Amino acid sequence: MKSFKKALFDLPLPQVVKKDIIALEIAKKYWKKVVGDEVSNKTRPYCVSHGTLVIEVEDSLLAQVISLNSLIYLEKLNKKSPSRLKPLFKQIKLRIAPGLSTLKKDNNLANRKISLKEIQNYFNACKIFKDKELKKAFEALTKAYVKCYLKSLGKKV
Repeated sequence: MKSFKKALFDLPLPQVVKKDIIALEIAKKYWKKVVGDEVSNKTRPYCVSHGTLVIEVEDSLLAQVISLNSLIYLEKLNKKSPSRLKPLFKQIKLRIAPGLSTLKKDNNLANRKISLKEIQNYFNACKIFKDKELKKAFEALTKAYVKCYLKSLGKKV
């Protein structure tokens, strides 16, 4: 069975989208090292679009701190990027998300309960695709997601 990441990259997505996915993965992996514990506890990388990293911040004061240090953060993140993809990060935009530090504590795949009905809905969604290749890719992505979820619960798959 394919990994979730492999299944995702097998989808017929534009190269720029795949590059943004890699960038977000790098940002999430290194964010704490780039900004430090105090800032990372109240922020998180939210998405990347065409080189623009969107960061969720808990309040406007913290947004100002990140804005002032954004060039340093971009440089550090680009150093962590594969050389063939540089520059992955071109600018930072900020999004205020009050209560983010509380949300981060519960935003763990293992803490999220997925019902059997929800899993069934994922597989039913696969049926709406008319394109056979896209349908097959979405089914593989769904299977990989469910497998990762079950593994996070300590279930053998």
